[in-house]
Amino acid sequence: MTDVDEHGRPQPSVLYHFSEDPNIVRFVPHVPRTNLSQPPAVWAIDRKHAPLYWFPRDCPRIAVYPFHEGQRAEFEARFATSALRIHAIESEWLERMRSVKI
Repeated sequence: MTDVDEHGRPQPSVLYHFSEDPNIVRFVPHVPRTNLSQPPAVWAIDRKHAPLYWFPRDCPRIAVYPFHEGQRAEFEARFATSALRIHAIESEWLERMRSVKI
């Protein structure tokens, strides 16, 4: 379900935050260490994009999926799968991926 903001832009009604830190009790806006020109914020993601964050924080990864049903046949043929999406990580991260609690 999607809500609409005061400008008529669609807004997700549910947002998620994924973290390896079990001690977070309150989300406090902060400036990202990788982009100090940004204002403080709390990062969250909608349900559709949540699988992109089911990984350890610094784990290099790639995700491939069709954006719409019109791309499904090409996706399935190109990747020889009927999966909804494909995620891949570097092999050096496999053990960390298996043991991380997000």
